[in-house]
Parts: sequence; C-alpha cells; structure tokens
Amino acid sequence: MTQTATAFSEADWEGLALEQLAELGWRPKHGEDIAPGTGERDSWDELLIRPRLLNALRKFNPSVPEQYLQQAAAEIAVPKSQDAITENHRMHSYLVDGFRGISFIESDGSEANPTLRLLSADEDANDWLAVSQLTLCGAIIVAASI
Repeated sequence: MTQTATAFSEADWEGLALEQLAELGWRPKHGEDIAPGTGERDSWDELLIRPRLLNALRKFNPSVPEQYLQQAAAEIAVPKSQDAITENHRMHSYLVDGFRGISFIESDGSEANPTLRLLSADEDANDWLAVSQLTLCGAIIVAASI
C-alpha cells in the first residue's frame, strides 16, 4: 500500500488556520492592518493592541469611571517581569480572573475595588482577531504567520 503525501505550503496552512478561526468567530486580519500608523499599535515592538484593550475594559466594566479604566489599561500593558512564562501567566490570570489593581471613591463616598473584566463569558461579545504575517521588532525581529 502506497501513501501519497499532500504537499501543503506555509501559505496553505496559514489560510486553513485562518478559515477555521473565522468559523469560530475570529476576525482575520493581515499584519499590515494593525501596523503602526493604523491606530492599532504605536510601534513595531508592541504586541498588545492598546486601543482594543481599553475598548474591552469600557465595554465590560461600564460602571467604572474612564480615568480608572485608562489607569488599569496602562498597568496591564506594562510587563512586571523579563520572563516570558511569568508574563504569560500574569496575562492569563487577567483574562481568566480579571484585573484587580485600581481603587476609587464612589459618588456616595464608599471605596470601590472592582475586579475589571477583559473578556466576556459570552464569546460573541469579545473582539477576537487572527492576524497573519504579524511583524514585531525589538531586540529580536519576529514575523509570525498567525
């Protein structure tokens, strides 16, 4: 019995992955759609799309005043470690458990220490992107396929 291998190029695999992610509700974009100058990222070394983070904080935490959402977005965006695994764990924790790092005084004088949500339990309410050919430049230049 002879088996024949189907040759898939990197572009074929990438296209297939993007199609499958699109079926799950992700919006496919090309890296140049989120490049600096598009309003998505300020520089080539940013992986986090800060405007989308702030929009998610606004959407899922409507009772929190804007200035505190901006403060939270700034704190979330700043790495706390040089270790990638530690940073992945930190971000995973924020995505799963929420962010607890701000406090403010409510109009009635009580102190608020909210858990800010970055994601909704309703997956359709989230802003999922699958970005192909993403370029990041820093100490190491990376051009990721997806």
